[in-house]
Amino acid sequence: MATTGPLFRGINVVSISVTDLDRARAFYGEVLGFGPPLYDLPEAGWIEFSTGGVAGNVSVTLAESGWTPSTGTTLVLNVEDCHAAVEELRRRGARMRRSFPASSPLRASTIPSAIACRCAARLRISDQRAAHRRP
Repeated sequence: MATTGPLFRGINVVSISVTDLDRARAFYGEVLGFGPPLYDLPEAGWIEFSTGGVAGNVSVTLAESGWTPSTGTTLVLNVEDCHAAVEELRRRGARMRRSFPASSPLRASTIPSAIACRCAARLRISDQRAAHRRP
C-alpha cells in the first residue's frame, strides 16, 4: 500500500567528513557548544553530537586517505541573536575571515571553520576547514 503522507519524519543525523577527529571534537563540542559527544567512537571514525534541537544531530566522520574537503556541505543552525552568537564564537576562539556590513541583508560573518551568521538568526556551518586541516 502506498503512503499518502511524507515518507520521512525528519533528519536523524547529518555527517560531515573531517581529517582530524580530535580537532573536530573540540570545534563542535567546545567552540560551537554542542558539549560532550553522544557517541565518541574514534576507533570507528565516528563522533556524534546533539544539536539541542528537534531537527537531528551532527556527526563528524574520519575521511579516507586522499579525501579533499567539499565546499558544498552546509549545515544551518538557528540562534536567537546572530550578532551575539558571532561574539560568543569569537570569545571561544573562532577567527572571523570575512564580515558583511550591518546594512547587508545577509548580515553574515564567516570564520575559517566556515561558520556564518545570517539575518534570519541562523548560524551557518559549511565546510569546517579547521577540522579538515591535516596536522
